[in-house]
Amino acid sequence: MKVEPCIFSHVIKKVAFLNLQEHYCYDPKHFFKDFNVILTKELNDIQFYFHGSGRMHWINTALNFLNSSNCFNVDYIEDFITFNKNIDIVVMPLSAGAGVKNILLNSIYLNKIVFGSEEAFSGIPSKLADNFIISSANELMNKLQYLNDIKKNYLELRNYVLEHHDISMFKSDLKRFWVSVMSKIIIDGGLGNQLFQLAWAIYLKRKYNIDTKIELSFLKKKKQHNYVDYRKIIREENLPISEYEKNLPLLFDGYQGKVFRTFMRSFNITSFRDYLLYDYNADMNFSIAESLKKCEYQIGYFQFVDSALFIRNYLLENILNRNEVLHKRNNFDFYLKKIGIHVRRGDFLKSSNKKHTIIDFQFIKKAMCEYPTDAHFVIFSDDIEWAKENIKDNNIHYSLEKTVYDDFYALSNCSSYILSGSTFGWWAAFLSDNFCNKKVVLPEHNAQFMSKESNEKIGWFYQYV
Repeated sequence: MKVEPCIFSHVIKKVAFLNLQEHYCYDPKHFFKDFNVILTKELNDIQFYFHGSGRMHWINTALNFLNSSNCFNVDYIEDFITFNKNIDIVVMPLSAGAGVKNILLNSIYLNKIVFGSEEAFSGIPSKLADNFIISSANELMNKLQYLNDIKKNYLELRNYVLEHHDISMFKSDLKRFWVSVMSKIIIDGGLGNQLFQLAWAIYLKRKYNIDTKIELSFLKKKKQHNYVDYRKIIREENLPISEYEKNLPLLFDGYQGKVFRTFMRSFNITSFRDYLLYDYNADMNFSIAESLKKCEYQIGYFQFVDSALFIRNYLLENILNRNEVLHKRNNFDFYLKKIGIHVRRGDFLKSSNKKHTIIDFQFIKKAMCEYPTDAHFVIFSDDIEWAKENIKDNNIHYSLEKTVYDDFYALSNCSSYILSGSTFGWWAAFLSDNFCNKKVVLPEHNAQFMSKESNEKIGWFYQYV
């Protein structure tokens, strides 16, 4: 195909929002939030086209700000090249999907200016993409008003795409753009397990640019752990989230699901083609999981220190209200100089899993001896009343917090730690400030994340008792 020279004009008549897929794009209510209507008056001759399965939601939202005669519903694009020729600007406010990259690259190749999300431009050097990344209608309108100011930037971006992308062959050597399937990471269990699953999902997205979706339907249906949800403490990563997946009940719910899981475990099956990755015993090797990273459904513990370390700084930057609650109640200083002890009971009491070990007061006393005699300790537990009755000493205090989330914040503020086999306590210690300078005392444990190898990777000062 002949490559057209770059034609740059400030005249804009048609703007197309393409591939607006449900769950895989921005919420239009957020996109149009605080929209400056004055800008639309200055650009009231523009026609807006909306395409994709979620287009009607976008159109109905846009009609609150745009003239109805300017909004058009595009049901199906049979000939993308012909359609593209009649469009001036392409907008892609999307968060995932291999089709996103195809459309973006092909549009730029066909001489169209594209604005979109950071995810839509993933794989293109940021210095080339930054001027075309938007997250709101106001940002889009400002870009359209001053389009000629980014002429040079567009030329550089297009030259880069022409170098690496060939529409006639429908292929690209921009490998990071081409992922054939979306991986759905099923969130399940308590807060600690959810954070490991989230870490695995973000790791896949950020390291391998795999389109990843967080699947919450299993968690919602099981109603475990008093509906604890990682989103209460972590600002959401730009990953699509679904609370209903029609295929999951067939795999993991009811009698059929029980038979399926029993079959998988009996024959030690951890994967099925490119469809399923199942880390049911929390002992899958990290490199094996990486080799199966493109499986469509991924369920399990994924207790990998490697992925946790990979995203630790991101999580620290995105912890919500990290110390706000503690400061408001003047509890912040209460924890700072104390050794945090996490005692997990709850579902561990009924579990037959050897990894779910209940620590006793004898272990705690032995672990306390590893700290100075004048040290003070504070106990956190999902059964704090039991702890108050059974774990007593003059230098032992108890958490003042009322919710699991506040407990997590408070525990992460302690000076050092005595851990059980709980992922909750481990994550609180792992996300504490200057964690490598803190001491962690823990029991001999067969959980992968508490192994000697994992502790060496983390680099903190640890000791088994």
